[in-house]
Amino acid sequence: MTVRQAASALLACALSVAGAAREPAAEAPPDPAAERPAGEGVLCMMAIANAMAEVGRRCRPGEDPEFQAELARSIARFDDYVQRNAPATPADLAAFR
Repeated sequence: MTVRQAASALLACALSVAGAAREPAAEAPPDPAAERPAGEGVLCMMAIANAMAEVGRRCRPGEDPEFQAELARSIARFDDYVQRNAPATPADLAAFR
């Protein structure tokens, strides 16, 4: 299994667990944009990307280097976004990982 396949499987598992945890809606679900402010899901996606990168580093070192490099670039973009839009320091981001 490549790092890309493992990451896809991890993401699919996370999404299916999130979907399974919800109760069936009796009515139409509310508009998600009306409930949560923009950017709120960034920390969740950041955590998933960090977990995927860590699996690649620990379990598949050197495998699919292009994908691992893209994950590193994505994490750097998340870090930049959080530092611009939240009162987080580099130490906070390191602790989050």
